Amino acid sequence: MAKKLTKKELKEYRDILIERRNMLTGTIDSIGVAYSSRGGERDSASGDEADLGSESIAQEFALSLLQNESNVVQKIDDALRRTESGEFGECEECEEPIAKERLRAIPWTKCCVECQRKAEML
Repeated sequence: MAKKLTKKELKEYRDILIERRNMLTGTIDSIGVAYSSRGGERDSASGDEADLGSESIAQEFALSLLQNESNVVQKIDDALRRTESGEFGECEECEEPIAKERLRAIPWTKCCVECQRKAEML
């Protein structure tokens, strides 16, 4: 069974979360700028169907990345709120402490491994 986090450990996880959030928001900004700057270049007269298809796939991929990273930022924001409320590191299902190894891998997680496994089986 995992132990409850100390104040020092809580601060370390908070710092990790903030660092990851800053990294992701920078990536999101870069993707958004690249996507918006290319949006005006779509002109069917300027390229053949293959070029337009490739451009469409690239835009779909960029949008998918943007959505995925935005979702992670939301999860990080939620985890940061939990560090303030004292709920960080506690499984929202079984209310037991989440293993530190899991928090190192996915610091924004809300569930311990066992509860996450059960949730995925549903």
